[in-house]
Amino acid sequence: MIVFSALKSTHLHGEILQLARPVGNSESLSVHDEYHFGGYGKMHAQLSAFIDEFEGSTGIPLDPVYTGKAMFGLFEEIKRGNFRFGSRILFLHTGGLQGKKGLEYLRQNKKTMYLGQSTQQ
Repeated sequence: MIVFSALKSTHLHGEILQLARPVGNSESLSVHDEYHFGGYGKMHAQLSAFIDEFEGSTGIPLDPVYTGKAMFGLFEEIKRGNFRFGSRILFLHTGGLQGKKGLEYLRQNKKTMYLGQSTQQ
């Protein structure tokens, strides 16, 4: 089992493993904290491009705070060869889409910082 953290911190690694220990899953659990794109709620052009491409090719919406980062991480781990050929992968989409419409509104109306650059004219 693989967990992807959206936080720019390693403190969750131990907590997640500790929570998994009573149900016997900690030995097979891998926690990745390198796909945070600057931390919780932070966006990055590479992540935005990935989400747009993924949604365009699959029709599955991703949010930029949680599932977009996790799916990006999963794709990177696949590219790195960290799964055996023919493996079956189950990705649990945890939601988080409620903020996506608000982000789109802000992007269209240029009223906020987006992708690390001011978009207000």
